Amino acid sequence: NVKKAKPVYDGHYQPMRPYEYYDLTDSYVMYDQIMMAKRHNLYGFCFHYYWFNGKRLLEEPIENLLADKSKEAEFPFMLCWANENWTRRWDGNDQDILIGQSHTVDDHYKVADDLIRYMVDDRYIKINNKPVLLIYRPAIIDEFNMLVDICCLFAYQANKRMAR
Repeated sequence: NVKKAKPVYDGHYQPMRPYEYYDLTDSYVMYDQIMMAKRHNLYGFCFHYYWFNGKRLLEEPIENLLADKSKEAEFPFMLCWANENWTRRWDGNDQDILIGQSHTVDDHYKVADDLIRYMVDDRYIKINNKPVLLIYRPAIIDEFNMLVDICCLFAYQANKRMAR
């Protein structure tokens, strides 16, 4: 929202960037973050992944990184699915739902299909050649075991395609 700010009266200086402002939608800022992480021996980044019944939010940094195959963008990454409702928690109003989350079986297939395109990237963090996905609140997902089975199936199929 900082860069979208507009002056509202004569002499109002906007957008006004804070001293330590950085914008991860800017590739050069991402490259700086990667260089800093490497300098401090960090292994990789974990990006929050927001999925609300097919609507994505705050996805531009990870989408830019996924598309960027330059040497500057060579750095491991993984996702953490922030799978709860988006509420006004920041001002203490958890009950005010801005964007609701549903966890239907149909949605499991759709979210797995979207996630797999990250997981097949060579930079995606894997353990024993299996992609790592953090799920913020697995207990609120209906048919959670089915979601895991669907994700495993999609990952298996993607690995088979890549092996050809």
